[in-house]
This record gives sequence, C-alpha cells and structure tokens, in this order.
Amino acid sequence: MDYDTDQQAHTADLTRVHRALETNLFGPWATTIATVPLLRRGDSARIVNVSSGAGAICSMSAGTPGYPPNAQR
Repeated sequence: MDYDTDQQAHTADLTRVHRALETNLFGPWATTIATVPLLRRGDSARIVNVSSGAGAICSMSAGTPGYPPNAQR
C-alpha cells in the first residue's frame, strides 16, 4: 500500500501513481468486466466492491485519505 503522503501533485512520481491506479481502479474494473458474462447467467447476481477504511469519504481530512487527523499511526 502506498499512500504517497511524501508527494505533492505537481511533483508526484507518476510511476507510483500509475501503480496505485492499476491496483485500486483498473484491477477491480477489469475483474468486473471479466465476471459479467458469468454473472448474467444467474438470477440475482451482484458485484460487491469491498473497500478498506482508506476509501471512506466521511472521515477525510487534509491528511492521509480515510483517516481522521488525530488517528493513531
């Protein structure tokens, strides 16, 4: 897991950003695309994406996403 909190948007290492997107965006997307044909065979098929607390919008702050500013690190 790479929160890349040591980077700023205008100087970010895009290799790290790309790796994170491959894992967290394109990985689940590709998995969903691959499983849709099988799911269409079922009567009540569902796709459920389970995320960690790092994806929680409710506790976002200026710090690491998904963790309140006073969280233990």
